[in-house]
Amino acid sequence: MECRVLDITLVSATDLKDVNLFSKMDVYAVVKISGDDSNTKSNKQKTPIHRDCGSNPKWDFPMKFTISESAAQHNQLDLKIKIISERNIGDKEIGKVVVPIKELLDNKETEKSERHVSYSVRTAGGKMKGTLNFSYKFGEKFTAPAPAPAQAHFAHAQKKMDNPVMAYPPGGQAAGPTYGYPPPNGAHAPAGYQAYPPPGGYPPPGGPYAYPPPGGYAPPPPQPGYGYPPPGGAAGYGYPQYPPQAGYGYGPPQSSSSGGGGGGKMALGIGAALPVCFSHSNTMEYRSLDINVTCLEGFQVKNLFFKRPKIYATVSIVGSSRTTQKTPVGKFAGSFQRWDYPMRFYIEESMLQENCLMLMIRLRSIRTLCRDKDVGEVYVPIKQLFLHNDHNSYFGYQVHTPSGKPKGRLHFSYKFSDRKRSSSLSTSKAVIEHVNLTSPPPSSEMILNPNSSEPDPNATHSANSFVEPHETYSISTFLDSRDADSISSVADSDHAFSTSSLVGQPQNPNPNPNLNLKPTSSPLPTPIPNPNPTRIPTLLHLSFNQDHGCFAAGTDIGFRIYNCDPFREIFRRDFGNRSGIGLVQMLFRCNILALVGGGPDPQYPINKVMIWDDHQSRCIGELSFRSEVKGVRLRRDRIVVVLVQKIFVYNFADLKLLHQIETIANPKGLCEVSHVSGPVVLVCPGLQKGQVRVEHYGSKRTKFIMAHDSRIACFALTQDGRLLATASSKGTLVRVFNTLDGSLLQEVRRGADRAEIHSLAFSSAAQWLAVSSDKGTVHVFSLNVDSGALANERSRSPSETNLSNPSAIPSLSFMKGVLPRYFSSEWSVAQFHLNEGLQYIVAFGHQKNTIVILGMDGSFYRCQFDPTNGGEMTQLEYYNFLKPEETF
Repeated sequence: MECRVLDITLVSATDLKDVNLFSKMDVYAVVKISGDDSNTKSNKQKTPIHRDCGSNPKWDFPMKFTISESAAQHNQLDLKIKIISERNIGDKEIGKVVVPIKELLDNKETEKSERHVSYSVRTAGGKMKGTLNFSYKFGEKFTAPAPAPAQAHFAHAQKKMDNPVMAYPPGGQAAGPTYGYPPPNGAHAPAGYQAYPPPGGYPPPGGPYAYPPPGGYAPPPPQPGYGYPPPGGAAGYGYPQYPPQAGYGYGPPQSSSSGGGGGGKMALGIGAALPVCFSHSNTMEYRSLDINVTCLEGFQVKNLFFKRPKIYATVSIVGSSRTTQKTPVGKFAGSFQRWDYPMRFYIEESMLQENCLMLMIRLRSIRTLCRDKDVGEVYVPIKQLFLHNDHNSYFGYQVHTPSGKPKGRLHFSYKFSDRKRSSSLSTSKAVIEHVNLTSPPPSSEMILNPNSSEPDPNATHSANSFVEPHETYSISTFLDSRDADSISSVADSDHAFSTSSLVGQPQNPNPNPNLNLKPTSSPLPTPIPNPNPTRIPTLLHLSFNQDHGCFAAGTDIGFRIYNCDPFREIFRRDFGNRSGIGLVQMLFRCNILALVGGGPDPQYPINKVMIWDDHQSRCIGELSFRSEVKGVRLRRDRIVVVLVQKIFVYNFADLKLLHQIETIANPKGLCEVSHVSGPVVLVCPGLQKGQVRVEHYGSKRTKFIMAHDSRIACFALTQDGRLLATASSKGTLVRVFNTLDGSLLQEVRRGADRAEIHSLAFSSAAQWLAVSSDKGTVHVFSLNVDSGALANERSRSPSETNLSNPSAIPSLSFMKGVLPRYFSSEWSVAQFHLNEGLQYIVAFGHQKNTIVILGMDGSFYRCQFDPTNGGEMTQLEYYNFLKPEETF
C-alpha cells in the first residue's frame, strides 16, 4: 500500500465565536484524519492550550500524519479540526473546519513545498464565524504493508452514504444465503454474485472469510453536495469494510485508471466522480439508458396534520454526468404512489464496463413549512442492470430510509440502447475535463484538414446530441514564454489587428516556431462577409479588455472589437448566419483572443475555448472540456477557464494545467485575475453560499472570505489584486475587502430595494467604484482605502471618510448607532439613469472622472461626474454600435 506523510502546522485562528460568558477563552484544537483505518489516539492529535487568548488563539504547533495514497486519491479522507474552549464545567466546542485531503493534495505546488491556507470556521449552529490558518506539506510516497481487514457497523456507514464494495466470491464457490437486496424480481443472479449488505449491522458469522480476487463492483461515490462533504467511511483506508457473510469475502477497493482531471466528493456536482482512463482517440462509445419510474408500494410517510404525503423521485447517475431528473408528484392511494414517468440518460461504455456508475433514486416528501425531506433511497449498480438487461426489463427494489431501515419497494423499468460511437460527449455534464495532447505533426506549419466538415450546430449544445468523428488540428503548445510578453500591440489604425504579428516573426505564417499541433474535433472557419449587412445582429456578450481601453462584442454572426476613447470600431469578423459567439475575451490590445460559441446556433462548441489569432484570421488552438464553458480570463502568462463548478488555470506558454479549483454552482462564470505583471491573484466563488476564495499564487496562500449571507452575484478586482469588491444576490450592499487578510475595508449602499448587480468596476487608482444594476441606474462611490498601502494595513473604521469630498459623508452620519443601519450607510456620489431592465456593464474611462457604459441593446455611453458636488452625471457621448448606418 502506498502512503504519504502529511505535515500540518496549526498556526492560529482569528475572530472566533466567544462561548465564555465572564472570562477570556482558553482555546485548543483537536486534529483528526476522518475515514482512516481507526479512531486510535495516533490518528487524533491536540494542540497546547492558549490561555487567555479570547477569540484569537495562536499555536504554531506542528503535527504529522500518515495517510493512504489510494484513500486520498479516492477522496475518502477528510481533515477535521475542532476548535474547543477549555472550561471548568466542561469543554465546549467553538467551531470546526472540515477539509477533504484530496483538495489539499490537488492544491499542493510541489512535493516538498509548504502551502499556507485559511478556512472559515463553522459554529455548532451552522454559521460561519472566524478563520483558521494552517500550513501543510505532503511527503513523498512510500510503500507500507496493507492493514488487516476491519469491521464496521453498516448502519453507521450507510448513514454517511458510503456504500460497500461488492465482489464475487472465490472461483468455484457457490453462493450462500445472503441478506439485504435480493436479485431483482424475475431475474436470477449469476453464480457467486454478492447482494447488497444488510441495512443494519450484523455480527460476522463464525465461518472463514478472506479477500477474493479483484473484480468486484466498485463502490458508488459519496453523496454529492456543495461545500465540504461529510466525512468518509468509518474503518479501513478508502472505502469502508462491512461484515462479510460466511464463505464470502469483500475485495479491496478497485483503483480506476487515472485520467486527466480529478474526481472525488467535491467534483460530484459536475460529474467528475471517479477517475477514468481516456485514450488519445477522439471517439467515444456510449449507450442511452431509458428509465421509467413506475410506482412505489408499501411505503407510508408520517405527515403533519395527517395530510396525504406528496412524494416525488429524483434520479441521477452517480459517477457520470450527475445530471438529475425529477418525476412529478406521485398519485397517492394509501401506501401506494404512482408516477409512470420516463427519462433518458447517456452513459459511457467504458465507465459502464468498469462498473464506475451507480443509479441513485431518492424519494422526497414535499413539506409546506420547510424544505423537502429525503424519505427513502435506492442504489443499483448500472452494470447490474446491464447484466439483466432484456430489452425492456421491469424490476422492483427494496427502499431504505435515511436511517438504513428497509421500507417498501420501488418499481421501475429500463432499457439500454445498442452501443454507439461519438466524437465526444461534447456538452453533456463533465466526466473529466481535459485537454487532449497528442504527438505534434512533422511540420511546424499550421495544418488544416480540408476534408473536415462543420458539425451539426444542435450537437454543440444539446446534451442528447452527438456528432460523428472528424479531424482538424489545433495547438498543444501555444506560445513560447519569450513570446508571451512580445505580442505586438494594436496600432491606431482600422486594420491594426489584421496586420499585426509577433515580434521577431514578421514573415513566418506560423507566429511561433515551437508551435505544436494536435487533433481536435472543431473546424477552423475563415471569416466571410456578412450576407445581410442591413440586418442588426443579436448581441450575445460584452466585455472590456484588461485596461478598459477597448471592448469586445460577441454576436449571433461573429464578433467585433471597439475602441473606447475615441469611440470607433476597430474591426469585425462575421462568420455568416448561424455562427454565434457567446464569449469574447481580449488579451490587452494584441491580436490574440479567446472565443467560445454561444446563442441558438453557436459557431464553436460551447464546451471549447478557441484561441483566435486575428493576424491569421483563424483559430490556432483550443481547450476542450466536458461541460459548458461559462467564462474565460486572460493574462499574458495565464489562461483561466470557468465551468459551472470548476475552474482550470493554464500556463499560457505551453497550455500546461497548473491548478484546478472546485467552486459552488457558478452559472455566471464569476472569476477575476490580477492583470499587472507579478504574482497572480485569482478570485472565484468558494464552496459555500456567500463565500469568496482568493488564491495568492506568489505567496502560495489561499484565503476564504465570507463576504455575504446570500449567494455572490458579482465581484471585481483591482489591477494589482489588492482590493476586492463584492455584491450579493440582494443587491443592496457592496463591500470592499483587503485580499491579503480578508478584512472588510468599506461598505457602501446601492439602494434599499433588491436588485441584480450586473457590473462592478474600480478606477485605475482605486479611488472610485462604479456599480450597475437592473434598476437602470449606474452609481459611483468614493472609496476611502489606499490600494498601495494595504500590505501592512488592517481594516479601517467605517467612520473614516474622505474629508476632501463632503458629498461622500452621509448627511445622517451623526445618527450612527441610534437609527437603523440603513440611515447611516454610505451612499453614492454620482448617478446616471438608464432604461430599467436592461443589462449594462461599466468601466472607468481614460479621461479624468469619466465612465463608459455598455448596454446589451448596443448602446454606448460616455458620462462625466463631478467628484466634489456629485449628483447626476453629464452624458458626453452616445452611440448604438450595432446599427449599420451608425457612423463613429
